[in-house]
Amino acid sequence: MNKQRPIEFRIWDKKYKCFFQWSDADKDDGIILAWPFSDGIFDVNVIFKGHVVTQFTGLLDKNKQKIFEGDICKVPTVDNVWDENTKEYKLVYSDKLVEIFWDESAATYGAKERDEIEVSGLGYWNFHDGLAPMLEIMGNIFETPELKNKK
Repeated sequence: MNKQRPIEFRIWDKKYKCFFQWSDADKDDGIILAWPFSDGIFDVNVIFKGHVVTQFTGLLDKNKQKIFEGDICKVPTVDNVWDENTKEYKLVYSDKLVEIFWDESAATYGAKERDEIEVSGLGYWNFHDGLAPMLEIMGNIFETPELKNKK
């Protein structure tokens, strides 16, 4: 039997600058659209005025906290860096901050980070069960937007 992830939402109120849960949402303040897929499961799309709806990824970070779209997480990385003094490559361990987002083109969650090497300014990880246990939620793009620009 296929185990499906729980469908949970977290809603950011732009006016009051706080999160509330789906059950707390004022259903009269938005439009709720739902349509069935062929397997009988419904997809729900909610548009609230003045609110941003983010979805639970179904995965937990290393502290067993739920990871949502828009979360900013710390991930340990290893880079192979050229050392001019020794004329050898060496491994450099560091932590990078990544933002969790829904990648529409791949139909999966992704983790993106700022990277000084790439011209586009974005590094990208495919988000999956193997990456999640290494992540640690540090904040999110709503409550701690300053983390979004830190390396």
